[in-house]
Amino acid sequence: TVYCAYDGNQALEMVEEINPDLILLDIMLPNRDGMEVCREVRKKHDMPIIMLTAKDSEIDKVLGLELGA
Repeated sequence: TVYCAYDGNQALEMVEEINPDLILLDIMLPNRDGMEVCREVRKKHDMPIIMLTAKDSEIDKVLGLELGA
């Protein structure tokens, strides 16, 4: 089953409620961005996180990897 969150706060709520096998995460979410969501998820969970973005800077890629994506 695929679930969709429309902002970072909703994404974090869904992670706690559903405990998904995989998270496909957009870096540019409203409210809390994908980097912050990834950071919060990693505090409690170890499921795989794949980050999508329209950003192309190297620093965004490195930061995503450092946060555990």
